[in-house]
Amino acid sequence: MIRTSLLLSFALLLFSCGTTEPSRFYLVSSPASATQEPTASNGPLIALEIVDIPAHLERDPITTRTSSHELSIAEFDRWAEPLEDALRRVIAETFEARGARVAFPGDERDAVLRLKLELAALDGVLGGELELRARWSAHRSGETELQAGRIRRTESTGGDASYAAWAAATSRAFQGLAQDLVQRCMMGDAATP
Repeated sequence: MIRTSLLLSFALLLFSCGTTEPSRFYLVSSPASATQEPTASNGPLIALEIVDIPAHLERDPITTRTSSHELSIAEFDRWAEPLEDALRRVIAETFEARGARVAFPGDERDAVLRLKLELAALDGVLGGELELRARWSAHRSGETELQAGRIRRTESTGGDASYAAWAAATSRAFQGLAQDLVQRCMMGDAATP
């Protein structure tokens, strides 16, 4: 009897140690993809190059800040796609919604404008504010820099310390960055040959 109960206890212990929490995956959303049908465009061709993204963001687990010197890497909350790909997608969809065509490195031969972007920071504390900082520059093909600047966006999670709120704030930050880039590159003559 004692031996049976010991075996049963051991089996329960093994079973409870073997179960893990399921991972949750989050996508960065774009307002352009939700509201616009893809259309063929004869607009200017813009080459988009993401020059750099912080190394700690080049991972699937969501990374947030716990203090000025410490990061928290979520064990079960992950990005469904690399953040660099998400950023590129949101920017491309935003430009395309405004009538431009976007080319990525390797396909930019006929681009009238080359847009380079460096994501300098995307961090904050869960339940607090998310801060995005980026540097960008625009060049016409074969010419020197036309425009350059820095963009800083702050998005609130509304006090919600969930990773879903963090993903929503990241989406808003990327969307705002994309809108800022469209305004600066498409308004005026920057994207016209």
